Amino acid sequence: MKQPIFPLKLLILISLIFLLYNPIFSQEELKKEVRVVKPYEASISDAYKLNIMPKIVDTLEVLPEFEYKLKSYPLKINYNVEPIHAAKLIGEPLKKLYNSYFKLGFGNYLTSLVDIYYDSKYAKKYSYQTNFKHFSSSGRIKNEKGRKIFSGFRENTLDLSGKRFLKDKTLSGIIDYKNNSYFLYGYNPEKTYFVYPPSIKKNMDKQQINDIVGKIRLESNYLDSLNANYDLSLAYGYMQDINKISEQNIDLNVKINYFFDNEFTGIDSRIETYNKSIANSSVVNNPKIDNQLPFVNTLVKFNPWIGAFGPKWQIKAGVNTYYELEDTKYHFYPHLSIHYNVIDYFFIPYFEYQGKIEINSFKKMLFENPYFLFPVNVKSTEYNKIISGGVRGNFSSNMSFNFRVNYSDIKNMYFYVNDTVHYSENLFTVEYDDLNLVNFVGEISYKQGERLNFLIKGNYNYYDLDSLPYAWHKPNYKISFNTRYNIKNKILVDFNVFAISKRYVKIYKPIEKAGTLNGIVDVNLGLEYRYSKKLSAFLKLNNIGAIKYQQWNYYPTERFNFMAGITYSL
Repeated sequence: MKQPIFPLKLLILISLIFLLYNPIFSQEELKKEVRVVKPYEASISDAYKLNIMPKIVDTLEVLPEFEYKLKSYPLKINYNVEPIHAAKLIGEPLKKLYNSYFKLGFGNYLTSLVDIYYDSKYAKKYSYQTNFKHFSSSGRIKNEKGRKIFSGFRENTLDLSGKRFLKDKTLSGIIDYKNNSYFLYGYNPEKTYFVYPPSIKKNMDKQQINDIVGKIRLESNYLDSLNANYDLSLAYGYMQDINKISEQNIDLNVKINYFFDNEFTGIDSRIETYNKSIANSSVVNNPKIDNQLPFVNTLVKFNPWIGAFGPKWQIKAGVNTYYELEDTKYHFYPHLSIHYNVIDYFFIPYFEYQGKIEINSFKKMLFENPYFLFPVNVKSTEYNKIISGGVRGNFSSNMSFNFRVNYSDIKNMYFYVNDTVHYSENLFTVEYDDLNLVNFVGEISYKQGERLNFLIKGNYNYYDLDSLPYAWHKPNYKISFNTRYNIKNKILVDFNVFAISKRYVKIYKPIEKAGTLNGIVDVNLGLEYRYSKKLSAFLKLNNIGAIKYQQWNYYPTERFNFMAGITYSL
């Protein structure tokens, strides 16, 4: 049944009339006052966006499928080859060579020097050289008793050498001749019957040495690793002294090495034989020569080795084998060498271990000490072990260093002592002993092009002997400083100084005891003025401090001495 609308409308109309009528009649007085709290500011409310993005989820996955059919066709390229001419290297112009050199000098103590050198000029297939040198002195030196004695000597040398350059090899040869004389002026001043020893040249004894060596050598120069490199040499030597004591020497060396990618291997082998004889034994009145001549000794060396290297390291290991005819025994020594480059060529520590045998020939000892009396029972020196360790490198591009410590276990090391059988005691024989030797070596060098360079070197030895009280004639330390300064390629200054510690010598009378030779500080200066590229003048000042010292017992050396001269090139 439908509800009537009228009562509802009527009710709404009555309510509106009541609301309008009530304020009109309830307000008695109209107030015309308007209060403004603050200026009206229009603002718009912030809009808030929906952060939900619509997402369509497709449950159907369709994988595309492709099918290719490739058909190859030859690519035709037409081009013309144009020949390229070989590049030519333009080298630096060759410096002009002066193939001859002449040096002449004179000084006090009646010292003279002649040095002549001749060399071939540039050649692709050969080169040859010859050199003659004469150096002598005819001065007089005061002995320990203040008596002047003739102390002259003479050294003459003639060298002839040449090379033939083959495709991958070099063939070379050399002939070397020496004729030296030394007057035996080192008399024992304590000899009671030698108050006035011979002092005039014609009354004095001397030692004269004639030595000739011929050598031929063939060495390969392969630059790739497909071929083994080799170095072959054969030498023959003959030496004779004033007493007709002679020594013949044959020396054969064979060295072969082969390089792989990072490895290398090789063999160092050598056969050296010495044959000593005497033609007139009555000249030397010394019972020590009985039943010792002729004397033959041969040493065979065979040292195979293998090595490897990397960017910063290198190692080499092998074995040193020796067979000595004198004792008919084989000797084996390990050989190990390790070098590691910690900082590229600036800091390189290294370690080495090896052993070896050395033949002490008459020639070796006589050139070391020209007052040596032979023959004596010369023994070979055996190094049972040599242990070395150190570090080398560079402080900068101009300065380098090397510091090393060596330890050696040595058997039959020889030491020079005055020979008491000879009445004047001015000749030397040797005493042998076993020892442990510790050696410290330090070197610092500097080179600034051709302008300035110097070398400082120190050497200290500690001898632990088995039976001898001292290492006769051996210094404990030696320090040297050498430098050269080039002033605008016109003036060359050479300065060197060396210091040697005191040395012990064996004294026999009045009782057998140890004597000492004073330490040495020797200062030397050399000056050269180059007037032109061909002509120059020089001055040498030796032992500027005029220090009095002896190199060998009873043999004082020249004190302050000088030499002046000229050089000329053609």
